[in-house]
Amino acid sequence: MTAKHPRSAGNGALMRSGIVGLSRLHDREMTARAAVAVASLTHADPLVADSCVLHAEAIRVAVLEGRLDLRAGLDLVPRERRAQWEQWIDSAAGTFPASIEANRSTFGALRATSAAITSTDDDGSSGHARRALIAAVRAGHDTDTIAAITGALVGARID
Repeated sequence: MTAKHPRSAGNGALMRSGIVGLSRLHDREMTARAAVAVASLTHADPLVADSCVLHAEAIRVAVLEGRLDLRAGLDLVPRERRAQWEQWIDSAAGTFPASIEANRSTFGALRATSAAITSTDDDGSSGHARRALIAAVRAGHDTDTIAAITGALVGARID
């Protein structure tokens, strides 16, 4: 499938990559390689691999450090795409996820997740995961995927 659709940036691989962040908790480079491998099973677009790397690293950081940070893996993304990812993540911070366009794409889905988390976070207070998931579902469009991506990340931080 990937050869037929080399620019397919659908968010299915991102939804399935949540578990990858738990696979090698103490080896971030191995986690990134695993995320790329999982993404490449169904998607050839490098943006899909990047989003899976960012999501997996954010989950790894949430488990080990108790913080939610989609920027934590920017140095694991190829240099030529880092600035674009930084802009996408930063532009979503604090906005309501429903305002994120095209959440059916890997970059839109990760932005909607960022918006759901940052628009509802109050320094890790009780109930943040629930509020973030409600915001993710209210984003519209591909809500099951956005909720899965968001849930994997906020769930990784829960004690």
